[in-house]
Amino acid sequence: MVLYKACIMPKSAFSSPLQSDTFFGSFCWSYRYLYGESGLEKLLHKSVDEKPQIIFSNAYPENYLPLPMGVYDTERQPFNMAEMAEAKKIYQQNKKYKKCTLIHKDAFKKIQNGERKGYSQFLNDEQIVQVNSVHNMVGRADGTVGSTEGSGSLFVMNGFYTNKFEVFDVYILSVLDKDIIWKVLLLMSELGIGAGKSSGKGHFEPISINEETELATCHNANGYMAISNFIPAASDPSDGWYKTFVKYGKLDREYATGQFPFKKPLLYIQSGAVFKTSQPKPWYGSCITNAAAVNGVVINACTVALQMHIPG
Repeated sequence: MVLYKACIMPKSAFSSPLQSDTFFGSFCWSYRYLYGESGLEKLLHKSVDEKPQIIFSNAYPENYLPLPMGVYDTERQPFNMAEMAEAKKIYQQNKKYKKCTLIHKDAFKKIQNGERKGYSQFLNDEQIVQVNSVHNMVGRADGTVGSTEGSGSLFVMNGFYTNKFEVFDVYILSVLDKDIIWKVLLLMSELGIGAGKSSGKGHFEPISINEETELATCHNANGYMAISNFIPAASDPSDGWYKTFVKYGKLDREYATGQFPFKKPLLYIQSGAVFKTSQPKPWYGSCITNAAAVNGVVINACTVALQMHIPG
């Protein structure tokens, strides 16, 4: 499997966060339109029975990655300061960094190789603005907004906007040829990804895709960091630092208008999780095949894994 880095530029707001499983679902639909249903079934069967054919990371602002969990800047720990005044100053400054979830790629390379000193200045927050908009629910039976009681049914939709960064990086680990991935990405950009595509949400412009060699390996690797949201397989490492969240997914395209448009709730591990293992692999996680009432739905709950050296 080859690790690629694709650069994309958002052209609209997004109704869904730019997460790994959202990219995978959109990729599968676009792959089906280009190579037929039999081509997609072949790809999914290989992903389930052998190994994932393609794994996406979450999208991150250009040249940034998630801050590894369980990593602390040894230069900025108050208990290391001899003077109380200096310790108080560092403590106040550290509060500013608590909301930061991203770290520059150059600083991550140092952390990846085991350095834990002086990286705080390279932290950043996500700069994603969430805006809520209120809509009326339209009844499928009569096409009106009135309910049986004569009142409208209001609901809120989330919109995600980029506040600062114009270009985002998406890491792709795949056995597919780069030209095939690029062709599918172009169609994904035209069709849109995530919710709200029919109202102009979820569109982006692919800029480039290149093989990523700088982050693929590190010296004395004894662990990894996940850069996708994922669901571990039973054999995956469990010793590490991580956070979990529940995702309530929804089916796409014609499945979204069926009788059962929702996926089952799934418990994911959040990107940025760090796990110890003596022989880290390029990917971890599992493909879920029974997460919806509709047959044939596959959720790629795997993660791209970046090797790390975790000091003792």
